[in-house]
Amino acid sequence: AVSHFAPKSAMNSPQVKLGEGVYMCGDFIDRAGHASWSTEKSVVTAKQASGALSRDFDLGNSQCSVIPAASDSPQLSALRQSA
Repeated sequence: AVSHFAPKSAMNSPQVKLGEGVYMCGDFIDRAGHASWSTEKSVVTAKQASGALSRDFDLGNSQCSVIPAASDSPQLSALRQSA
């Protein structure tokens, strides 16, 4: 697999909602601070974008909830800070 990932690049990831009527998803989108790059993240951000759209357009019965990402372990946190 090819990736454009670079240390601390997740800090520059845009949010799911960029503006009025503009929604994004993909592995480069910020998942509420969860710094990862993967197909799974693309699926999660797609659900987050559809949830934002559902809320903005007052669509009822939306099935777009996402389980929050677990916090980093102390070891992973230290690695992220040193990168």
